[in-house]
Amino acid sequence: MAVEVTILYKYLSSTFSEALPTAFEAAGSMVSSIQARNKNDTTRSEYTVELVYQFLTHLITLHLSQKQPYKPAHVREKLETMIHAFPHNSLFLSTYAGIFKHQAQLDEKIRRTIRWPVFAEPEKTNLTAWSVTICHEISRYEAQAGSTAENVRALFQRALHGSGSPVAKARLLWTLWYRFEEGVLEKMLAQRELFAGSKHARRQVVRQAGRLRQVFLDGLRVMPWLKEWVLNGLRMFDRGRDDELSWDLRELKEVYNVLHERELRVRTDGIEELVEDLMDEAARRERK
Repeated sequence: MAVEVTILYKYLSSTFSEALPTAFEAAGSMVSSIQARNKNDTTRSEYTVELVYQFLTHLITLHLSQKQPYKPAHVREKLETMIHAFPHNSLFLSTYAGIFKHQAQLDEKIRRTIRWPVFAEPEKTNLTAWSVTICHEISRYEAQAGSTAENVRALFQRALHGSGSPVAKARLLWTLWYRFEEGVLEKMLAQRELFAGSKHARRQVVRQAGRLRQVFLDGLRVMPWLKEWVLNGLRMFDRGRDDELSWDLRELKEVYNVLHERELRVRTDGIEELVEDLMDEAARRERK
C-alpha cells in the first residue's frame, strides 16, 4: 500500500504534462528497491512488482480517460516493459491493445508486442493472451488494416489445434472462430446476387461453408456436451435438401457419430426418414 501511495503522491504533486513521467520514475525506483530487498525470494519479488505495475496501469488508464497530456511513445515503452515481464497478465495486454489499436503507423510493432506472449511460451499461454491476440487480428481484418482472413485462421489453428495447447478446449475461442467464419460466409451470401452466374463466386461460397462446417465439427468433438454449439451447427446448415450449403449424408452421419461416441442421445423428429431418403438417393445414383 505504501508503494501505491508514494506513486500516487508523485503523480498528483506534478504538473499535468509531467505527471505520468514522474509516476513512471517513482515506480521504477520502487521496483528496483523491491527486487533488491527480495533478491533471495524471487516469487515474492515478482508478485509485488506485478502489483506495482498493475497499479501503474490503472493510473495510465485514468490519466488518458481524463484527456491529460502524455507522450504515446513513453506510455507504449512502459507497457511493453510490463508485458515482457508478465506476458500473461490480461490487464497489461488489454490496456496496451486498447490504447494503440488505432495507430496505423505503429501497427506492425503493436501487433508483434500483442502476439509476443502467445509465441514466446505457447505452452504456458492462457486464455486471455490468446483472446486479446485473436481479437486484435480480427479487428485489423475487419478494418482492412493489413490482415487477412487467413491470418486470423492461422491464429485460431495455433491456439485450438496446436500440439499441447492449454486452450485447445476453450469454449470462448471456439465460439469466436465459429462466429468469425459465419460472418465471412454471411458477407459472401449477401454479395452473391452481385455476382450471379459467377462460378468463381459460387465456389468461394461453397468453400467458405465448408470451412464453417469443419469448425463446427472440430468443436463438436471437443464440446459435444454444449447444447448451444450443437444446435447452432445444425440450424446453420438446415437449409433444405436442394440447397448446396446444406448438410449432406456423410456430414450428418459424422455429426451423429460424434454425439454417439460421446454417449449423448439425440432426438430429432424425422431424422430417421431423412437419413433413409438420403441413403436411397445415394444408392440410386450409384446404380446409374
